[in-house]
Amino acid sequence: MVLHARPRRCEVPRPHVRSPLLMTDAPSGLSAPPSDPPLQAPGATPSSEPPTHAATSVLGPEERARALRAGSTPVPRNFFLLLIIGFAVLGIGGLIADHFFGNTGQAAPTATTTIPSSAGAPPPSSPLLAGTQVRTPTGEFLGLSSLEGGHAPAFTLGTANGSTWTPGMAKGEPVVLTFLNFECNDICPVLSAEIREASGIVRRSGHRVQFVVVNSDPLETSFAPAPPAAAALDVGHGAGITLLSGSLAALDRVWTSYGLTVEVQNSTRLVSHNNVMYFIDPTGRLRYRSTPFGNESTLGTYSLSPSEIGRYAQGIATTVESVERETP
Repeated sequence: MVLHARPRRCEVPRPHVRSPLLMTDAPSGLSAPPSDPPLQAPGATPSSEPPTHAATSVLGPEERARALRAGSTPVPRNFFLLLIIGFAVLGIGGLIADHFFGNTGQAAPTATTTIPSSAGAPPPSSPLLAGTQVRTPTGEFLGLSSLEGGHAPAFTLGTANGSTWTPGMAKGEPVVLTFLNFECNDICPVLSAEIREASGIVRRSGHRVQFVVVNSDPLETSFAPAPPAAAALDVGHGAGITLLSGSLAALDRVWTSYGLTVEVQNSTRLVSHNNVMYFIDPTGRLRYRSTPFGNESTLGTYSLSPSEIGRYAQGIATTVESVERETP
């Protein structure tokens, strides 16, 4: 009887993969992986002994930790530093954006046009301030309204040189009365330029007019040190402009009498107010009211083109001439 050898299977060897947690091919004392069973001749009696399998060893805690460290991706040394810097930049950027563009979480503004005992109340409406819009090109550009001609509310405030001023001291001259912040961080740069130019136009034409500007800043009421508004208006240098201030109570009475609403943002301490300008005739009566304006940027600054400032200044001078002509 001739024995025929059983043909061997042709297999492509597969790479052995090590597991970091469960290893079957470790050379350090561990058993080798199982091999294929030996070939048997046809008809041979299979062995009754169970096949021998390689022992499988589960790693201990120390070996497991070493294996995990070996297979992990190292963290760059400066990773945490860069992470901290990134959060810092995001935080600072958020604060800046919130400061200029946001009001999330801020308290509502508090009106300061009345003293604390009645804070928040709007200034009372006055029939003296009711008017009719002037339908002329100059009137529409100035936002000009013709008033009923009631007597201008009386008040007394201090000047930069320590004296006092009242409307009765105009001595038969027209008065242009307006308001702006001592810190000159509102419409002040625009309005100051218009007043200076208008004052020059009026003086060159031979008219005598008093330009009076009342402080509208409840946080800065003192003339010491010299407020930025004084330099912007060129006060004390022959421009014929008087800048006034006083105690908060005294200012509040003037603001209320002339329909000015002043607000202070509780969290940022930013001051805002409406803009008004009055034309008082030589007899002390209110004749016109205009609405100064400016283009506000995203940073809260105001500006106008030189041509627009010149046009508004010329409109002030023209209105002063009208007041003089209309005065009996």
